[in-house]
Amino acid sequence: MSQEQRIVHNDEIPVEAWNKLLKSTKHTSYFQSHKGFDQLRKYHGWKVAALGYMNNDELMAVVVYVIQKESGIKSFLSKRCIIFSGPLFNDDNALRVVLIHLEQFVSGCVYMEIRNGYSTEPYHLVYRALGWKYLPWLNFIVNTSDSESMLKRVSESRRRQLKKADKMGVIMDNPKDESEVLEFYRILVHLYQTKIKKPLPTYEMFMAYFLQDPRSIVLVYHQDKVIGGILCPFLEGVGMYEFYIAGLDQEYRDCYPSAMATYGAMKQACEMNIPIFDFMGGGSPDEGYGVREFKSRFGGEQVEWGRWLKVRKKAIYQLGKWYIQRRSK
Repeated sequence: MSQEQRIVHNDEIPVEAWNKLLKSTKHTSYFQSHKGFDQLRKYHGWKVAALGYMNNDELMAVVVYVIQKESGIKSFLSKRCIIFSGPLFNDDNALRVVLIHLEQFVSGCVYMEIRNGYSTEPYHLVYRALGWKYLPWLNFIVNTSDSESMLKRVSESRRRQLKKADKMGVIMDNPKDESEVLEFYRILVHLYQTKIKKPLPTYEMFMAYFLQDPRSIVLVYHQDKVIGGILCPFLEGVGMYEFYIAGLDQEYRDCYPSAMATYGAMKQACEMNIPIFDFMGGGSPDEGYGVREFKSRFGGEQVEWGRWLKVRKKAIYQLGKWYIQRRSK
């Protein structure tokens, strides 16, 4: 690497150059933007970092990555590097450079995973040459540029549910205070403990988003009670993203809290002139996945953009997979 070319980290990355790359690339994403980086790192439960590749004053590539792990002895099995949406870059070489240097800063991780927010088909050779494995993975992208067209694309059965909930007096709105965010978080905790059985970020993450911009959370109310909600960070003019969602669907069957939370976020995206709503994953096409059926009925385009996986500690990775499968039973 020449003197004009260098690797920079976090606040060393010039914001102006970052925003310029964001505008010039066709793979723009909230999670790889400076805004996303700045919001995510205010939550201290994850280690959030950014790595950039500069050529003179131009930012050629950037990757925002998250180091996650469970507490206690389980951290040994679960430490991982997650990259939401995928790196931003100018060309294949810039992608290669940033991926090579990324590995040097996540050496303690069991594995690395890129959850693609765009098709990486043109770059498969770059990834595979560096030892990454492609995993098929589905997603749904909803066009939110026009509210009338958006609603027409929603399945007839889902539209009936939305209409019924509306008649029940269900409303969707942003939280008014911290107590409402806490009510939503308690619903999430119960869902993750009883059904999903995967780690959930602490309450501080949701509060951080609320304090920065209440529009990042849409809550569902029935008779002034919070019965569901969604954490949906966004980047103006680019997209809104389903990050965490939960609803009291059994207790309020005729109110369809989870469906209303999803549609409330889609409707807000439309009102904010945000062109897409990203469901952030629909599971492997080779496996049954009930959540995929739920997401498919909102009129989004099903895409298969996949994920990239690189296992760094194979024995620990296999042990961790066994532990997760055992815990989920």
